[in-house]
Amino acid sequence: MAGTGRKYQHHPVARKREIVEASLRAGASVALVAREHGVNANQVWAWRKLYEEGRLGVAGSSQAGSNTLSELLAVDVVASGQASRAVAVSSGTLEIEIGSTRLRVTGTVDPVLLKAAIAALRA
Repeated sequence: MAGTGRKYQHHPVARKREIVEASLRAGASVALVAREHGVNANQVWAWRKLYEEGRLGVAGSSQAGSNTLSELLAVDVVASGQASRAVAVSSGTLEIEIGSTRLRVTGTVDPVLLKAAIAALRA
């Protein structure tokens, strides 16, 4: 079978990140976001995977246009004597220390917002 006439589109990393972030908003449908941006929903799912791996850069950073992997952070899990077991299970608490700065997250948090907060702490 000779050429199918199919053309591959090359999207800038910033555009991929914009589409992925739109698909991550509360109540967003990947299919609708893909249609609105003129791309296939399967492509958006693939970009979401890259985004979650940190391979689409960080919005607003000097690395925004690169496909570098995110740096890993060391995490220590420390038991808190202030909360009972039932409270810890039902509310969920995450504490992150970066240098002398501590970030405590309680309850359900938007992953995109958490990633942005960690990036701000590291800056």
